[in-house]
Amino acid sequence: MVQTMSSMSFPELLSPKSARSADVVDILERGLAKEYSVDVLSVSARSKRMRYCYVVRSADRQQFTLYLEEDDSFQLYAWVDGLDIYFSQYLPTDEAFDPNNFCAVLRAHPNRRQYTLFNRECEGCDTRYYSCSSSPTTDRQELAHLVHSVKQIGDGVLNYMDVIIPALNDDNSRVCWCPRTQQSSLPRQRTLSQDKQREDVVHLKSKLPSWNEKLETLVLDFKGRVSQSSAKNFQLSLDSNKDVVVIQFGKIAEDTFVLDYRYPLCMLQAFAFAMSTFTWT
Repeated sequence: MVQTMSSMSFPELLSPKSARSADVVDILERGLAKEYSVDVLSVSARSKRMRYCYVVRSADRQQFTLYLEEDDSFQLYAWVDGLDIYFSQYLPTDEAFDPNNFCAVLRAHPNRRQYTLFNRECEGCDTRYYSCSSSPTTDRQELAHLVHSVKQIGDGVLNYMDVIIPALNDDNSRVCWCPRTQQSSLPRQRTLSQDKQREDVVHLKSKLPSWNEKLETLVLDFKGRVSQSSAKNFQLSLDSNKDVVVIQFGKIAEDTFVLDYRYPLCMLQAFAFAMSTFTWT
């Protein structure tokens, strides 16, 4: 089991920089570092075009690797540790990989039906000489809050997902939810219905399939991208327009899944939403 650090309390404004800075400097000096989080956090232009990716699951079903479909290039690696899922921009075989230097974590609530996605860095603080962290173990910028449930449709049962993410500004920068700004979604203290009413929130929800009497199964149109049925297959659409699908995830082989996403999601958010479904049966 990978050993990870535990969560700590929120810090004061302008608290000391993270203790992991020395590790990052060392990686930079050795020429091993990638541009931390920039690519996986960036949001593409307002477009209807999907970005096509795929996910490969390990034989033990505890590790997942995300690739960009156009050139088969590695993008993100994820692994399960207890109830949580950790993300890294390095593969375990890379010299720079360190399980304690993950770039994000999807933390499960005790009921295993709610998750919060935390960025290890903070877009709203790190470029402005602030700090919302006094420790490398502190959960910082929130990127999403997910709630899972089940719905009965015809004779079938659907695994359903409700998601809120920070809204985007006109320049495509993300509204910052972090301890310093106190604009966190605070899902442990408020209900999802309350969060949906806020102006700094984008609400996504599962697109509902239909029950096919002839096939005796739930069906959903993945535009030819998904070839195998699975309880993990899903699409999310905008709450404001159910016809606008912004992410779809589906099985194409025993341990391979397609993952397509578009504005207003970034790659890390899309991958995290997909990873949350691996508790679905």
